[in-house]
Amino acid sequence: MNNTYVTPEPLSERDATWFEELTVTLARGRSALLGLQHEDGHCAGAVEANERLEAELVLLLAFLGKLDDHRIAPAARSILSAQQADGTWGDLGASVRSYFALKLAGHAAAAPHMTRAAEAVRAQGGAAAADALTRVWLALLGQLPHAACDRTPVQKVLLPKCLAGIDSYPEWERAQRVALGIIQAHEPVAPLPEVLGVPELFTGPVPAHKPSGPQPFRSRAIRTATNWLRARYSENGPDSHFRTLAFTAVALKSIGVPADDAEMHWVLGQLQSLCAIKDGALTVRPFRAPVRDTALALLTLTATASSGVSASRDAIAEWLLECDSRPAPRRDTGTAALVLTALARGGHVRNATASAVVYRSLNELLALQNRDGGWAAFDRGVSGDPSCPAVTACVLEAIGHFGFRVGQRPVDTAVRFILDCQEISGPWHTRWAGGAIETTWRVFAGLHAVGFDVYDLPIRRAVRWLKELQNADASWGSATETAWAVLALLAAGEGESEEARAGAEFIAGTQRADGTWPEKGFPCTGFASGIELRSEIDAVCAPLLALGRYATDRGQPVEVRKTTVRRDAGHTIAGPKSTRHTLAEM
Repeated sequence: MNNTYVTPEPLSERDATWFEELTVTLARGRSALLGLQHEDGHCAGAVEANERLEAELVLLLAFLGKLDDHRIAPAARSILSAQQADGTWGDLGASVRSYFALKLAGHAAAAPHMTRAAEAVRAQGGAAAADALTRVWLALLGQLPHAACDRTPVQKVLLPKCLAGIDSYPEWERAQRVALGIIQAHEPVAPLPEVLGVPELFTGPVPAHKPSGPQPFRSRAIRTATNWLRARYSENGPDSHFRTLAFTAVALKSIGVPADDAEMHWVLGQLQSLCAIKDGALTVRPFRAPVRDTALALLTLTATASSGVSASRDAIAEWLLECDSRPAPRRDTGTAALVLTALARGGHVRNATASAVVYRSLNELLALQNRDGGWAAFDRGVSGDPSCPAVTACVLEAIGHFGFRVGQRPVDTAVRFILDCQEISGPWHTRWAGGAIETTWRVFAGLHAVGFDVYDLPIRRAVRWLKELQNADASWGSATETAWAVLALLAAGEGESEEARAGAEFIAGTQRADGTWPEKGFPCTGFASGIELRSEIDAVCAPLLALGRYATDRGQPVEVRKTTVRRDAGHTIAGPKSTRHTLAEM
């Protein structure tokens, strides 16, 4: 391991005081981050969404015949606390699901909060006008016929991608659609006592149930779909999403898997791991992403390195390498790129295991580049998963650590794609990042990593936009959003600017005594339009990463661990001859 230290320039008294404060801030932040590390080395923090999932948990438990489950009462408390003054829970679907869940939990329809909610639902067209997700739950619990639901034919698992088979959908939708296909092929209904139904949410008579039409190849498709789901259990367990697991449980019951079966226990156990009860209220997390969280933690600890955390960093790197060396489906593109960046910046790419992981990951990323030059969140050439600048920039940053530079075809096409996505006013937007500020930072970092001139006009235009966006208190919003802005300025060569200094001081000044930063909003974007997320680990890592890189940029003694960067002309990625590729062949 090679360690280099940057010699700081003489500091003024004011700067000396500021950097002393910064050192303390970094130490507290590292302690908070290490508090999220588990014994096996990985790091994980809770994720919350602006769309509450507690109601869907109650609906699932009702379908499974578990209305006596201990989680229903605390879930109902959480649902009730989120009700708005107008009686709703935001959109129509959320209001229908929340009202239904409260009624299943024992809340009387005549209660004031329930009558307000029912009146609001009817004013918006009633439960029958709710979204597709809500209609599925209403059908499963006997309040609507399955014929009223949008259909996902189970036979799609038998079709190739070119014929609108299951692979034609974005990756994050596939498991849910396969599970829904199984469910809708069986059209299961869990009957409820009449008193628990919700006819008061409909503006007219509840539609009658109708028998479904013929379903060719139904049995074969159900078997294929069931095997498809089961093959993903061990693969997607650590990163499973609540709705995928919920509909998988429904699908298993639909095909006759008993409640006490080990398979059903596994799925329900995964669901339980997403539930947390605090102060008598239950919160359901939308998903877990330990690989992504762990890579972000490694990247952050490297940027704020001290000799006291080297063992923790090594344990994190070992966990990532072990995870990625096992046979498993590829991660989402952004996570795969983040892992490569974290391992490279931390100097963990030299041993045989690391070399194999790096080689495989680089080739997988290169193979996923779309024809437009960009990278999508998961797939190549899927209409529902288009290229986006944030993911593309993450890939550029990753491959930039291994010698890829402007002047080579994959890099040049990616750079053109990113520049074409820039808005006239300067920033970039995307669906896979926390708005324009985070996306702009990722673009700056990605372009810088592959040797794009950060003083070129597109970057300067975005820098001007970013500086003009700074608030009077020197922030760009929360500490997380301010951190993204400071990181962007640093990547654009603006570390000496007053805006970067003021932003860094704002971040340091808002740190809590326990080393964390407050995050009341939902700065990150989720998988579906309108879904916003708040990540516990992001709220620590983003400010800490920004301050660590700011200290390094300003010549403070932060340890830097070198990594070997390939600069050979052909950019052949070292690996087995049977799978070796060069950029010329891509």
